[in-house]
Amino acid sequence: MHRFQSVTVIITLVICATNLPILANQGNFAATGIGGRSSVFDEAFVAVADDASAIYWNPAGISRLRNRGNSILSHTSPFSKLFGFWGIQHNYLNFVFCDKSWGVGASLDRMKTGKIIESDEFGGIISTNLAYSELKTSASFGKELRQIVSVGATLNYYKVQDINDFGLDMGMLIPINRSSFRVGAVVRNISTLDYMQRLYSVGFALQPSKVFRLAGAYSTSEKIHKLAGAVEFYWDWDKIPLKLYSGLEYYPSKSDNFVWKLGSTINLGNLLSLSNFGLNYSFERHRFLQYSHRVTLDFGYGRYETPVSISSLKIKKLEGGIETEAEKYESTDEILVLVDIPEDVQPEDLNREPVALKIIDPDDDNYQLEHQQIKQAGHFRYNFTPTKDWLPKRGFLKKGKYIVKVYIKDKLEKTTEFSLDYNSQVKSWVYEAEEEFDNNYLEKAEQLLIRAVKLDPCYPATYYVAGLLAESDDLIVAKLCYDEAAKLNNDNTLEYGDIPIREIATSDYLVEKLGIYGQLKKASGQGQ
Repeated sequence: MHRFQSVTVIITLVICATNLPILANQGNFAATGIGGRSSVFDEAFVAVADDASAIYWNPAGISRLRNRGNSILSHTSPFSKLFGFWGIQHNYLNFVFCDKSWGVGASLDRMKTGKIIESDEFGGIISTNLAYSELKTSASFGKELRQIVSVGATLNYYKVQDINDFGLDMGMLIPINRSSFRVGAVVRNISTLDYMQRLYSVGFALQPSKVFRLAGAYSTSEKIHKLAGAVEFYWDWDKIPLKLYSGLEYYPSKSDNFVWKLGSTINLGNLLSLSNFGLNYSFERHRFLQYSHRVTLDFGYGRYETPVSISSLKIKKLEGGIETEAEKYESTDEILVLVDIPEDVQPEDLNREPVALKIIDPDDDNYQLEHQQIKQAGHFRYNFTPTKDWLPKRGFLKKGKYIVKVYIKDKLEKTTEFSLDYNSQVKSWVYEAEEEFDNNYLEKAEQLLIRAVKLDPCYPATYYVAGLLAESDDLIVAKLCYDEAAKLNNDNTLEYGDIPIREIATSDYLVEKLGIYGQLKKASGQGQ
């Protein structure tokens, strides 16, 4: 571990210290950006900042990268044909080392042109060998503070033609609601050079699901104001991750005020036994110049493992889309189980340490009613309605205590419990139906029982009272009702008046009414 850190930090320092003219941007060509994917997002990437190009866009992001080692190698042909080596060339190389809550990085950034014809104001040729070049060497540091906010800074050394100077970029990244929503801000080009315009950007990134991200930002400098927005889609193609993204820039003060960008990434890391090996291509339609093409290789290796843990386990009632706390739940309630897993836990961590949610009945040899595998970090929500989800699989539903357990790799991590009762309105209707039966209002009693069973088919006393109604006309129907009541009550004593419902259902006077069929069932032991 220490050896790996030493090697990676040495590489970072070597890149920073070696001012080789091989690979910059910042001067007159600052608008070209860095990174195939991140340049499509443009300034909206200040709130994403999830790859090594964060050195440029928002150095606070390098403290939150998932790989220990991260690197980008990029070639851009701005305003020219793909691989326009005889025109403008922009090449970039960086390396970032991250250790969970902090990161350091360095980069080399070079832009140059081919031979340019220089002419005077009358069109006379002065030179045919004019060239322009920029070089920037950068060193970055980012730090995560108590998982609430990340801050970072990049120190830049510029060499623009024959001018040398230093500059500073500073950024901040705030995750809100875990990592599904983030806000970022950056100040770029803090320098003494007059033409290095200081740029201020603030943006957001929203990822409502694993397959979709939306980002936007507003940027302003002395001469330019713009809005940038981007969308990104993810999917797996035969275990090869793919991304497709598109960005749009809007310049309110310009006549030709839209710039449209499109790009894609294919990640071949699984095939090459690397955490990340992304091949990016992006295309930019400029406002008035030719198109720009960018090809980028994105490397990541040494992914660190995050221990899986459970932040919280809660039970709530979901009513009309609103979550509420409850002391007791009813059989017809929609019950919500909430499990929180820290957002820095990745899918591969959950594969290594699987998390399972179980709901059991402790009074029935820990009978397992639910078993859900949790495959993604963040807020896991599982909702169920006992009458709809439990009755079909178990055949009955009893009132009492149920236990919710969360296991990590088959080891119990957290537990909570809740109490369940039958629907209170149903209980009231059944009690009222028995009173109507006692008063010989049989039709009204039947209507109340039908209403009750529609709302909660699990309440055993509904069928018991129905049996009472049927006894006066049809003992066979009465026995069927008592059998159903006994089944729904798991053959236990009916709490509705402490009635031994199974004994009633198997009483001799009812069995005799079923003739030889009932006698055979009783003799075989199946009449119970």
